[in-house]
Amino acid sequence: MKPDYTLLGLLARRPSSGYDLGKWLRQEGRWYGRAASMTPVYRALGTLAELGWVSVRVDARESAPDAKVYRLTEEGRAALVE
Repeated sequence: MKPDYTLLGLLARRPSSGYDLGKWLRQEGRWYGRAASMTPVYRALGTLAELGWVSVRVDARESAPDAKVYRLTEEGRAALVE
């Protein structure tokens, strides 16, 4: 699976949860020809984390399930620019 540069671009703007990224893709991403269900989004985020292009932090929430927040690493920023 090739890296998902759309997600890298979104994470370059600000750290986000997988849910928030998927929500953006379903709403705004359709205008860029990029809509996705949540499964491919989480799969792509896992690949990006394995490559070391994103880091993951668990954000504990009291009234909802904990969220994984993804942040672009320096390696990920370099890959995006390249």
